[in-house]
Amino acid sequence: VSLILITSIIFFLYDFFVQREFNAKKDLLQAKRQYMRFVSHEVRTPLNAVCLGLELVKDEMLSTHASLSNSITALTSEKNGEEKNFAFSSTTSAKCISEKISQWINLTEEVATSAQSGVRILSDLLNYDKVENGMLKLDI
Repeated sequence: VSLILITSIIFFLYDFFVQREFNAKKDLLQAKRQYMRFVSHEVRTPLNAVCLGLELVKDEMLSTHASLSNSITALTSEKNGEEKNFAFSSTTSAKCISEKISQWINLTEEVATSAQSGVRILSDLLNYDKVENGMLKLDI
């Protein structure tokens, strides 16, 4: 009888500690899921907005660059006297501005590429979490 009682107590204690460990892991998994949802909402969403804003800025700069190039072409076609000196001065200034705009366009493209890479990495992490939890659905 005492052996049965001791065995029962051991099994009861074993079950108690296993249940406690299981609940701790379950709580940890729930905290991880909440963190991943937070990352998705609080980081990926604004980063997508940054990407869109950078595309809009780049498009505006490309438009400005194109109109400036047209102005340079028009100014260099001037041919007589004072207009030629004015055209040379304006053309030189416009070319400097055009070069600066080109540099800003390149910088904007680099930043947009980096932001898009960040979004892809976050999406991959979130997809990994979905795969791990068995929640990812593949459309074939």
